[in-house]
Amino acid sequence: MSHSCEKSVNHFVTLYYQIYLFIINDFKRRTGENLKEYKEYEPAYLKKIYVDYIDKSNLIDQVSQLTSKLIVIQALPNANHRTAFLFVKYYLKKQGVDMHIYREKKRSYDRFYEKSKFLIEREINHLHLFNDSYMDVQHDQALREHEKSMKQLMKEIIIIPQSGIRTVESFHSFVASINQSGSLPFLNQ
Repeated sequence: MSHSCEKSVNHFVTLYYQIYLFIINDFKRRTGENLKEYKEYEPAYLKKIYVDYIDKSNLIDQVSQLTSKLIVIQALPNANHRTAFLFVKYYLKKQGVDMHIYREKKRSYDRFYEKSKFLIEREINHLHLFNDSYMDVQHDQALREHEKSMKQLMKEIIIIPQSGIRTVESFHSFVASINQSGSLPFLNQ
């Protein structure tokens, strides 16, 4: 891996972890309680996502695949869903697209969360998440089902402007642009 690629990977991992910390601190501020950590932090999973991610040309496909992958890898000790959604919210915002928050589309989010948690806990084998030679029909089907459920949710929560979106910024370009500007807007509040 080249030095510039390694730097970009590390920037993404740091940025994503900052979003997680923001969510953890916000939860503590609002509730006075800590979110329970239920597993170890696995930054190698985030690195793998960054290096291997292949962009889609359609906005819904792009954010569905990206969000699904970020959730399925379960790289964080908690708040994997919330962190992925906040990251994607800023990804969309940079392209002039907004998305409904949880309170606005609670039913849609809850339907997705229920299915997502079931698939992750019962059907997806995390020991073989990045093993392309692993052959298990249930595991592969669960990964596809997770992305399909995410796509359905994204169609319900993304607010595409009247003018429409003609091009989709690549995931890697988005991370690079944040690297140049220094951070995401919420980190400066």
